[in-house]
Amino acid sequence: MRHQVLPTIYPKIGKYRLLFSYIIALATILVAHKPLLFYGLIFVALGALLRLWAAGYIVKRRELATGGPYAFTRNPLYLGSFVSALGNVIMVHNWPLMLVFLTGFAVFYGCTIKSEEAFLENEFGAEFDRYRQTVPVFIPRRIGVSSGFSWKLALANGEIKTLIYTALIVCLLFLAAYIR
Repeated sequence: MRHQVLPTIYPKIGKYRLLFSYIIALATILVAHKPLLFYGLIFVALGALLRLWAAGYIVKRRELATGGPYAFTRNPLYLGSFVSALGNVIMVHNWPLMLVFLTGFAVFYGCTIKSEEAFLENEFGAEFDRYRQTVPVFIPRRIGVSSGFSWKLALANGEIKTLIYTALIVCLLFLAAYIR
C-alpha cells in the first residue's frame, strides 16, 4: 500500500468535528423561537435516513464500502450529518448561525474527509483509487438504489445513537421555541 504524506493539521482539525456538531446543536436550541420553520424537519429526516442507509453498508477497516449510498457519494454519513444539521439550522431561521454552520462544517468535515481518504488510500490502494475516480467526494452526481443493506451492520455501527441524538435535538428545539 502507498504511504501518502498528509499534512498533520488535517487530522488535528478534523478530530473536533463532533464537538463542532454539538456546539451547533446547542446553538440551535439556544436561538430557537416561535415560529419554527417546519420544512427544516424534512431535511432532518432525510439526513437521518441517509446516515442510517449508509451505516448498513460499512464493514469498518475490513472492506471498502462501495454499495448503497457509497455508490453515489464517498461520504454519505457526512452528507447525512450535513443535511440533518442544516435542517435544524433552517428550523430556527438564524442566518448568522447558518453562516457559522456552513463555514465550520466545511472546515472540520473537510479536514476529516482528507484524513480519511489518506487512510483509505493507504489501506486499499488501487481499489480506492478506482473508486475515487468514479464516485464524487460529497455531492452525488446521481441517485439510485442498490441492494445489500444490513440492519445488523447499521445497528453495529452505532447509528441508533445518532437517530436518538437527532430526535432529542428536534424535541429540544421545539421545547425551547415554545417556552420562549
